Amino acid sequence: MRRKHAALTAEIARGRHKTDEWRRRKAGDARATANNVMRSFRACWNRALRQNPDLGISPTANIDWHTITPRKAPIGLDGLATLWQRITT
Repeated sequence: MRRKHAALTAEIARGRHKTDEWRRRKAGDARATANNVMRSFRACWNRALRQNPDLGISPTANIDWHTITPRKAPIGLDGLATLWQRITT
């Protein structure tokens, strides 16, 4: 799974799984997406594990997760009034 996580990161960074032409990717998008894919897989695995204990621990246990800087709020409190006017007019 570590190799799949790294390969997925590289594929996304190259634009292989790009579905939306209007959105520009930022430098950390590939790392965040690869982490989210593996976290989703881990959640599915852990749910299946409750029904079938023979599965064992999730293969994602050995992943070296990418460090992600949290996003900052795109709209400050001072910009909400302006946004509301743009939406309602």
